Amino acid sequence: MGGSLSEARAPILLEAGALLPGTFDHSEDHAIFPTMSLFAKKTVATVAINLVPRRGSWGGANQWTSQVTRFLQAAGYRVRHDLKHPVDAIIMTHTGLSKGVSFDAGDVEEYFHRHGRVPVIHRINDNDIRKGTSEMDEFLAASDEVASHTVFVSEWLRDHHAARWFNA
Repeated sequence: MGGSLSEARAPILLEAGALLPGTFDHSEDHAIFPTMSLFAKKTVATVAINLVPRRGSWGGANQWTSQVTRFLQAAGYRVRHDLKHPVDAIIMTHTGLSKGVSFDAGDVEEYFHRHGRVPVIHRINDNDIRKGTSEMDEFLAASDEVASHTVFVSEWLRDHHAARWFNA
């Protein structure tokens, strides 16, 4: 991985089915997770996700988190929702201004100091226009500083943030 946190990173557009076994690009430039198998018997790796899935109507980020958690577990990954123990990768999603996350970018920085760097995927599905706020874009930009990969849920959202802070 190497390099500084401020290096330009290519955005990842995550389409439906992009994490299905056999469809992920495992080349060195895209090696986020080790090879996935739906029939894994041993733990492949441990992934920390900062949004704990909840039952009921909690929005798209919750639905996405629930699905990716189930998929990773079925593929042999151990999924945690904290940074108390060493992990192999981190996924930050819905890092909005709410208190609904189990850890944030500051906690990831602290984790790096304790355990060293690991790949961090930052899923972005928000902006100031949609929220009618003036601090969300700045907050997402600051949160993205710890990310090694950034996933925008749409091209429009990527372009919005690229015009403001994301170095696409």
